[in-house]
Amino acid sequence: MSGYIKLYRGWRDTDGITPSKVFSEAEAWLWLLENATWKDTTRWNAKRQEVTLKPGQIHVSLRSLSTAWGWSKSKVERFLARLERVKKAGQSAGQSGIVLTIENWDKYQVCGTASETQTGTVAGQSRDTQEEGKEGKEGKKPSKADLPDWVPADDWASFVEMRKAIKKPLTPRAAELAIGKLDGFRKAGHSPSAVLQQSTLNCWQDLFEPRNKARSAVKVGI
Repeated sequence: MSGYIKLYRGWRDTDGITPSKVFSEAEAWLWLLENATWKDTTRWNAKRQEVTLKPGQIHVSLRSLSTAWGWSKSKVERFLARLERVKKAGQSAGQSGIVLTIENWDKYQVCGTASETQTGTVAGQSRDTQEEGKEGKEGKKPSKADLPDWVPADDWASFVEMRKAIKKPLTPRAAELAIGKLDGFRKAGHSPSAVLQQSTLNCWQDLFEPRNKARSAVKVGI
């Protein structure tokens, strides 16, 4: 069997499945894939030093991986060394940690490639997809000036650009549905900015409740 599936980045939190506290090697590898950056990104470490990452890279420490995977530091170190030896992931010293680079990143996780669309089984398609097909491409997508004043314009623009990058551009109807869904999250007490940033960062086509269950304080006008 060939082709691809889109794996939801929160796959370990699936209802009805209790994730183990200690990762298998396969789970550790998937963790690296889902936490690597998908575009040029600037991060700051604990000392507020700037760390620049390219697509397919992740800034980590042995301690953070040990905590995330439930492994000893020595086991993490041996695993990373083996990944480097078999040319799966290289590592280099970074600011207060190491920078891991996934080899052949395009093969694993590039959003919306042609081969993925043509030969892969696309899992987790959003409900909006069917609505987009029904409505077609008539009308005008909301510009920044047309957005409700509670929608953060910059975060919305980033979400729109990400949708273009994954070959799923927003149609006018899809934009309307997305704003409606965003309004629902807002009224439930979630920050629209956090919702948009979450989907943009994770390359998600749809909008979801923030993974951080703590609700941010937002003022909702009724």
